[in-house]
Amino acid sequence: MNDFMVVREWYDDEDNVIYPIRFVKVNDIWYAVLKDVCDAVGLSTWGVSQRMETKYLLKRNIPDDTSFQMRSHSKRHLNGYIMTLISEQGIYKAFAGGKKLRARKFTDWWTEMVMKLRQAIGLEAFQCFDMMDEKVQKHINNQLDKYIPEFDLYGDDIYYDEETGKLMKSVTLPGGDVEQVEYDGNDYQVIHY
Repeated sequence: MNDFMVVREWYDDEDNVIYPIRFVKVNDIWYAVLKDVCDAVGLSTWGVSQRMETKYLLKRNIPDDTSFQMRSHSKRHLNGYIMTLISEQGIYKAFAGGKKLRARKFTDWWTEMVMKLRQAIGLEAFQCFDMMDEKVQKHINNQLDKYIPEFDLYGDDIYYDEETGKLMKSVTLPGGDVEQVEYDGNDYQVIHY
C-alpha cells in the first residue's frame, strides 16, 4: 500500500474547540474522514453521506496496526477499520451546508469569489447565470491556470520525505539557496503504511 495519513487540528473559534481532522492519501489524492469533517462543522455524518454525490465519498479499510487514532464509530473489519472518506470538493460542499457561523461565513466568501470572477471576465450582474455555463467555467479555469501562480500559504513547501519518514519543508534562505529542514509544526501527525 502506498498511503499515508495526517491529522490536522482545526480550531473552531465559535465554540472554542479544536477538532482533529484525519486525512488519508489514496492514489495521490487526499481525503478526510467524513465523521471528523461533520463533527467540525456541526452536521450529521449520515445526513451528509446521504445527500453527497458518491463521487466525493470513498470507503477505505484503515489498518489497525497504525497509530492513526481510531474512534468507536469506526466499524471493525478484518485487520482494520472501515471509514468513509470525503474528497476536498466534498469537504467544501459539506462545509457550505453547515449551520455554524463559520460555515455561513465561508459560503459568503465563496459566493463573493464567484461574483469577483464574474466581474473579472466582464459579465454584468444580470448575466450571473452565465457562470453556470460549462464553456464560461472552462474559460475561467484556463485563465486562472495562466495567471495565478502556485500559492503557498506557509511560505515554504511542506512534504513527506519517505527516506527519513518525516515531514520536511523547503526553506528559502537569504541569497536564494534552498535548504530542506524537518518540519517542526505540532499540528501534524503523519503515519505512513
